[in-house]
Amino acid sequence: FPLHLNKCIYQFYAPFVAIKLNRKYHYDGAWAMMAHSCGVPTTIFNMLSGVPYLLTLQEGDPIPYIMKKARPVYPLFVRAFRKAKVIQTISTYLAAWAKDMGSMSPIEVVPNAVNIKHFSQEFPEAELDALKKELGKKDGEKYIITTSRLVTKNAVDIVIRAMKLLPENITFLILGIGPDEEVLKQLARDEGVEARVRFLGQRGHADLPKYLKVSDVFTRP
Repeated sequence: FPLHLNKCIYQFYAPFVAIKLNRKYHYDGAWAMMAHSCGVPTTIFNMLSGVPYLLTLQEGDPIPYIMKKARPVYPLFVRAFRKAKVIQTISTYLAAWAKDMGSMSPIEVVPNAVNIKHFSQEFPEAELDALKKELGKKDGEKYIITTSRLVTKNAVDIVIRAMKLLPENITFLILGIGPDEEVLKQLARDEGVEARVRFLGQRGHADLPKYLKVSDVFTRP
């Protein structure tokens, strides 16, 4: 199939593959990973087989965008929320969306996990000094850091707008990429805080603890 049609075809092909597999394995339950990806095929599978399902919401795109894409199958999309046995989300924002979609099922918020050991590790002072030099960190400067994908729901724009209310020694480091990057750069210019909002691009997970170590945001006076 042409690549741009794959996701459309999947919505209706996947449930019938699942039906075939269910005849062989007799599933106790199904798991729909994200409503916009698997909600429709899973609810079709549920309608045909009676197998209950868990719906996980961890969407990163703006909800209005998701809703617009779901218009051709909207009744089935809504049913995915309303017939799920349990809904699990990674944020209260997505939990509120599930309620807005009419879900009466139990909703559990389970935030994404973090490796505490990884982010608590210590680094040689020389290594931290090298990063500070690379960043051009000034004496007394403190960093606010986000590693979020640059999309509307992650509210990076709110932090940018807040920068003009914060002391001049505060700089906002953005360690991430996404479709809203140019819009956010323009917002920083419009708000007059362009010099204090730095877009550093995608950084590897292994390097993130070092950025936190040099941030000094949590340093006591």
